[in-house]
Amino acid sequence: MKQYECVQVDHHKRIPQVTEEYLIDGWILYSYQAVSLSMTSNVRHYLLFEKEDSESRNPTIEEAIKLRAEKG
Repeated sequence: MKQYECVQVDHHKRIPQVTEEYLIDGWILYSYQAVSLSMTSNVRHYLLFEKEDSESRNPTIEEAIKLRAEKG
């Protein structure tokens, strides 16, 4: 199962910093959206990150073969 986390960034100059922090932790940038709140320069940026849940991930072929062999 995948995990998702949405992060609000108020200034576009922080987007690379926030993205790098999440990438280091194993997240990938799934989508990005900018929303203007008014006619002023108030723009909010929303970054949606995705990460594979390590506990519920599907095994690789090698892992599946090994598990099957252990079970008999």
